[in-house]
Amino acid sequence: TVYFHGGELAFANIKSYLIHAGFNTLVGKNAFEKEEMNSKWGAHDHVLLEKALQDISKQPQPFFNVIFTLSSHEPFDIPVVPQFPGDDLESQYKSSLHYTDQAVGHFIRHAKQQSWYKNTLIIILADHGHRLLGENPRYEKDRFHIPMLWLGGALEVKDSVVTKTCSQNDLPKTILNQLNIDGAAFSWSRDILNESTESIANYVYNEGIGYVKDDEYLVYDVPSDQVLVSSGLIGKNHIERAKAHLQLTYQDYLDK
Repeated sequence: TVYFHGGELAFANIKSYLIHAGFNTLVGKNAFEKEEMNSKWGAHDHVLLEKALQDISKQPQPFFNVIFTLSSHEPFDIPVVPQFPGDDLESQYKSSLHYTDQAVGHFIRHAKQQSWYKNTLIIILADHGHRLLGENPRYEKDRFHIPMLWLGGALEVKDSVVTKTCSQNDLPKTILNQLNIDGAAFSWSRDILNESTESIANYVYNEGIGYVKDDEYLVYDVPSDQVLVSSGLIGKNHIERAKAHLQLTYQDYLDK
């Protein structure tokens, strides 16, 4: 198990989290040459992905790797001509995504040439949404909406779209169930490929909670004790459920 990042692993206490999670190897800024550390956050994404590709090809199978990119984070420092000209933050952000997308595409194309690709599942998932796109209020669900892509030779079902509402928390149990491995340790995770699994996701902003299902949605604002947005058959029980989820997950974090 290896975690790859082009920057400082200790940022935001990530290193402690990774060690607690049990990763065998952590790859950070010290693994790159000084001339490769030429962005504010560290090594640009194409450098990081090239190193990951080289290292993964030397690993014994089976392996589990996490690659955490950085170029699409503010200040959107990229080593190529911007695809979207302009000094405004939205143009810079979109250009950084275009660059990272190219780097990931290069990684995938070369991964397909490796012997391990046919047995490998590659998942592309963001850690959060973004405030720069669109004019919606900061608590709206569209600002928290992210896609998840499953690629790789290990897939039996391809060219399919799963529209079930879920969150990053649901990834562990979903993967483990596909491998017939017990995922009970991940108590906040659900198998999104199980038809009986409820479609639901929760998110937070500084003063409130978002609660999203396929056909129901609410935003509860804590300071005003009011529902700011709602759709579907929303009742008091939904508000209590959103509050309870935040309270229980936070307490679980504190207990650890």
